Amino acid sequence: MITGDEFFESPRDWSLLKYKILSCYFSQYFPKVNNKFKMGAVVADLFAERGRFQNGSEGSPLILAQQAKIYNERLGLKNKVILAEKIEADRLQLCENLKEYIDSNVVDVIPRDAGDAGKRLMASIMPGAKDDLCELHVRPLS
Repeated sequence: MITGDEFFESPRDWSLLKYKILSCYFSQYFPKVNNKFKMGAVVADLFAERGRFQNGSEGSPLILAQQAKIYNERLGLKNKVILAEKIEADRLQLCENLKEYIDSNVVDVIPRDAGDAGKRLMASIMPGAKDDLCELHVRPLS
């Protein structure tokens, strides 16, 4: 099992496949949602980690941010990526790696765990929603 900083050295084969799928999927998702609803979409990664590997390879937060920004510029809409990372050292590295996207208001980084971040995300998507409704959408898997 890979632990600690070893995980962040370079992506493993399964991660590379995941990133290829994310890139392909969101290159279709953003324009589809944007064109159909004539508004921006919100995507969340509630386990964002650092956003980039030590060897320079991009992680899922960067891939999502890049796709959101491309379609913000192309379609003039406001796609948003919400990233949550509760470990402070990883969150600081994440903010450094995504500074360009944070500064351009494409990305928000939440210093919380996935459950808290999920509740905050649901509240931002559905203002005035009751807490129990938000709880239903972010209940951890048993």
